[in-house]
Amino acid sequence: MFARFLLGTIFLASHSHALAYTWIFEDVLIETVTAMHDGGHSIYQIKLQGNLPVTNCPPTDSTKVVSLWTESGSPADVWDTMYSTALTAQAQGLPVDIYVNEKSCNTSKGMGLNWRGIRIHKQ
Repeated sequence: MFARFLLGTIFLASHSHALAYTWIFEDVLIETVTAMHDGGHSIYQIKLQGNLPVTNCPPTDSTKVVSLWTESGSPADVWDTMYSTALTAQAQGLPVDIYVNEKSCNTSKGMGLNWRGIRIHKQ
């Protein structure tokens, strides 16, 4: 009985964590792409265009931004790939889907939802 409870708890915990990550923005355009270093934080940010769903993250809902950020130090290597993919989509005017962590909203610096992935659509 305890083993079933434990396995069920592990499944629910991993399932709820997985639900935080989603392709919430689909078929949107990128208005701006930004890379900066601010007060010890490395930040990559994109501003989206179009009708976006309500996310309950005030910076994303009001300014249409999602961001990658570090608490300190340099960004991970995958960030450069995501940044260049965003630049490519913006330069060519191609629609994208954006993958975010819905449970990670940065309101203190207005960075919005935590941006975790991007895929480009072919027109």
